Amino acid sequence: MTEKEKELAESTGMSKNYKGDPSAMRNFSVIWLPDELNTSFWILFLPPDVTHKEIFALIRNCGRVDVLHLNRERVEEFGKAAAKLVMMTTQGARNIWTLYGPGPNSRRITIRGFTAEVRRNRTRVPQHPDAACPVSRCLKATGPRLFVEETCLLNWLRRSTSIYFDLDEVVKHPNVDEDTTSLTIRFARYTGQADRVFEAFTTSFFTRWPSFQVSFDHDPCA
Repeated sequence: MTEKEKELAESTGMSKNYKGDPSAMRNFSVIWLPDELNTSFWILFLPPDVTHKEIFALIRNCGRVDVLHLNRERVEEFGKAAAKLVMMTTQGARNIWTLYGPGPNSRRITIRGFTAEVRRNRTRVPQHPDAACPVSRCLKATGPRLFVEETCLLNWLRRSTSIYFDLDEVVKHPNVDEDTTSLTIRFARYTGQADRVFEAFTTSFFTRWPSFQVSFDHDPCA
């Protein structure tokens, strides 16, 4: 991050150590936003090699997730990782805080002997502008068995697009018929990952096949 970007980050409420794009609107802190409307959290004291899948598995039935970003920058210093979690809706954020916040009846996120702590992120993020739309971090692709296959689709994304993405998991569905199959790709983010991949798929050469379809699928965290 350049000195100008650091100044921008700090002026908008972000840490000077923030490594992302401070000019992205979803990264700006809405400083007037009250805690109860903030959808962004930090999950601290996680295993140094924690995976997205491990965290997603523990926050089922809370609400759609917008962002889950793993931060391992200080693992060597503290021996623990952290994760930024941003929910799509205010209600989803309330669910997270009620279940895993500091309350006396709250649960604890425990992964492989590490007991994590959930805190509100000082970068205040409101409900996602797409919250009312049927979108999620999960994409379902249906089409010819020839290329609607995990390795083929993911390799195409890596080689033919500039989209960086993290995965939760890929779920294979029963074949539609002898020539057609489907699968769901669960990304770590809606913003910047699933939304961009949806656009890439729907404007790609795959659409030459009439049976090829892409849609947003159910987020198992919802």
